[in-house]
Amino acid sequence: MDDQGSKRKKAIIAGILAGTLSSLLFLCLVILTFFSAYKYGMLPFKSKDEPRIESFLQKNGNLHPKRYTYADVKRMTRSFTEKLGQGGFGAVYRGSLHDGRQVAVKMLKDTKGDGEEFMNEVASISRTCHVNIVTLTGFCLQGSKRALVYEYMPNGSLERYAFRAARYIELRCPLPWRASAPSPPLQPTPPPQPSSPPLSSTADR
Repeated sequence: MDDQGSKRKKAIIAGILAGTLSSLLFLCLVILTFFSAYKYGMLPFKSKDEPRIESFLQKNGNLHPKRYTYADVKRMTRSFTEKLGQGGFGAVYRGSLHDGRQVAVKMLKDTKGDGEEFMNEVASISRTCHVNIVTLTGFCLQGSKRALVYEYMPNGSLERYAFRAARYIELRCPLPWRASAPSPPLQPTPPPQPSSPPLSSTADR
C-alpha cells in the first residue's frame, strides 16, 4: 500500500511539474511572438504619430503619397533581398507592388524624433518636380521604421532616391520668384592723383 501511495504521489507531482513547465513555455512563446510582431511592425495599433500622419494625408491628399506599414515594406522588398546600394541616409532596396510596378525603397537609418521632420520632408519631396529626383509614390512611418518608396529607375543613381533632396535642389536651383541676395555696396572710387608736369626737352638758359 505504501509503495502504491508513493508512486501515486510521485505521478501527481510529475503531472503538476509538467503542466507548470508547459504553461511557462506557452507564456514565453506568446511574449516572444508579441515582441517579434511589434519589432517588425505587424501589430495593428495606432502609434503616437498617427494623428500627425492622418493630418498630413488630409492636407496633402492631392499629392497622392500612399502610406505603407513596415510589414508592407518587408513584403514588397521580399525582406530586403535585393540591395541596390547604400546612400547617405540609408540603404536602397528593389521591390515590387501588388500591381507589378517596380519600386525602389529607401530605408532611413539613425532616425530619431517624433516624426514631424520626416513628414515635412515627405511633403517637400512630393511637391518637388525636378529631373534629378524620382517620383515619390509612398512612405512608411511606424515607430522608428521610416522608409521612402520611389518609382524604380533601372539606370538611375542612388542620389535620385534622395532624402532631404528637395531642400538641396531649392538651394542649388532657387525658384525664379525668390528675391535674389542684395548686391554688396559699391566702394567709393578714390579721386585721381595729379600727374607730374612733363620735363622740358630743352634746358633753361
